[in-house]
Amino acid sequence: MEYSFDDIRKKFTVVKESFGKVNILLLGKTGVGKSTLINAFFQEDLAETGIGRPVTQNVREYTKEDSFLRLFDTKGMELKDYKTILQGLKELITSRNTENEADHIHLAWFCIQCESKRVEDAELNLINELAERIPVVVILTQCLSRKVADQLEEVVLHGAPSVKKVVRVLARDYETDLGVHRAFGLDTLEEVSEQLIPEAFRKAFVSAQKVSLKAKKNRADKVVLGAASTAAGVCAVPIPLSDAIAIAPIQISMLAGINLVMGLKSTDDFLKSLVMIAGGVGGATHVGRLVFSNIMKMIPGAGQIIGGIVSSTTAAAITTAMGEAYIAALVFMIASGIDLTPENIGNYFKKVLNKEIKD
Repeated sequence: MEYSFDDIRKKFTVVKESFGKVNILLLGKTGVGKSTLINAFFQEDLAETGIGRPVTQNVREYTKEDSFLRLFDTKGMELKDYKTILQGLKELITSRNTENEADHIHLAWFCIQCESKRVEDAELNLINELAERIPVVVILTQCLSRKVADQLEEVVLHGAPSVKKVVRVLARDYETDLGVHRAFGLDTLEEVSEQLIPEAFRKAFVSAQKVSLKAKKNRADKVVLGAASTAAGVCAVPIPLSDAIAIAPIQISMLAGINLVMGLKSTDDFLKSLVMIAGGVGGATHVGRLVFSNIMKMIPGAGQIIGGIVSSTTAAAITTAMGEAYIAALVFMIASGIDLTPENIGNYFKKVLNKEIKD
């Protein structure tokens, strides 16, 4: 059985479409640092594109074709127009509350600038109204003073008890006469937000963000777990080793899912890297001779497949080992600042398999 590049492209497209887009509503007065926050948090500089599509009088929608993020931004939110803004937001949320969860607003980020040292009643009213409809995280931006942040958080939690969480953030290093304040809080914002977003769209959110490598690895691990379970099901009735190509599509989908979660682009070069990494799935085995033999060494007892038969346990173990090695290679490369080229990925993947790099 042959498995062509076109087959892999189609498989990748299916996996990519399964991620969907996460829909986030961004609110806050002019000057609170929304653009800085978005550009520091997400891989796409949507806040700088200037091509948002108007969806209400005060809200514009920002996204890109290859992005897993759809951002609804309240540009120039002035609280003197509170009633108009609130009405528009209600209409937006209601209009998107269809039977298809992909249309929903999955989360709202409400930004309040710490250095303003105040939270207005109109802001609390907006937060309360929104929190009745969607999860809301209040983000205290530009936090330079712990005392001020403590006071504002107390005001928010007292005035808007339905808010899911208050997160303090300094999106980038900030220099003052007293020294440099280091950026903080973005990883906490990622963790809190991921838990509030519906499970079906968490892969999209984790892929879109760039602040937590740990979150990407954890989500990629779940991709491997699902692939291993599927591979075990395919081999519930043991198959000859020569027929192990049957689980190649599962492993290609797994590698595609890992690539997408880790934020790699879906270019033809990266698709071809999957072929290279999988050892040319039309070859002697579904993972290629070198990769297969090294993975077998990593699995106790797997090198003694009786009569060349692949059982469900073996299929799951091989798939898991392959996925974990691939994730370890990508994590090492990202943490080390190594370019994620197809050639580098293939080389470091083999290094992990050969135990030159430890997970």
